Amino acid sequence: MSTIIGVIASPLSEGREQSDRNVVTNSYLNAVSLGGGTPIILPITADKEQMDASLDLCDGILFCGGIDVNPLLYHQTPHLLLGACNMEYDCFQITIMKKVLERNMPMLAICRGIQLLNVVRGGSLYQDVTLQPKEAMRHMQKEEDRSRPSHKVQIMEGTVLSKIFRSEVLTNSYHHQSVKDLGEGLIVSAKAEDDTIEAIEMANHPFQIGVQWHPECMVQSSPSMRELFREFVNASKNYGALFQKDCGVV
Repeated sequence: MSTIIGVIASPLSEGREQSDRNVVTNSYLNAVSLGGGTPIILPITADKEQMDASLDLCDGILFCGGIDVNPLLYHQTPHLLLGACNMEYDCFQITIMKKVLERNMPMLAICRGIQLLNVVRGGSLYQDVTLQPKEAMRHMQKEEDRSRPSHKVQIMEGTVLSKIFRSEVLTNSYHHQSVKDLGEGLIVSAKAEDDTIEAIEMANHPFQIGVQWHPECMVQSSPSMRELFREFVNASKNYGALFQKDCGVV
């Protein structure tokens, strides 16, 4: 039986222009497929019953990159360096992420996703990396090829990520915000050389991980990024089998 990975859609086109489409970049779908999963797109909705019905179809959930999380949601005043926000989208993603956490579903949260995970758990963000205490390196690389690495990331010993990447990995980098105060139940699993938090995990969970880089863009060139998606799909497969057993399906 296929391992179904729900990929959360985005509501926006380029820049601030509002779109009437639910959008997912092909690289996310391709990475899930390369990892052995079957991706399905979960559209934006305010209907909680529809959210539950969508999650019932899935074994794991992928949160994609996107626009900034509204700082009012983590009790900050908007800074001049804040980018585009969409409160409706924030509320949808927060609600469905809380449901994912309540169900203990495997989750991979990429770029905006790691930031959202931290906010959902009561943490906060730096609205721009230049606001961090330590001088920041360039985290919005100018390399047009998004598969190209930008900087090194140090992996924390004993984390789920350390089983995939060991002690360090080269990543790409396309973000201007970062995790500040860590949310409840989360641990830091990777940092950049300037102390920017590059990955977090829910403690004591097989696979609820947020990464600040874009591994979906590197799966063709990086064996370790392919392994990240394979491990995500494997964890989701195990969750799906357990869910079916609990429901009397198998």
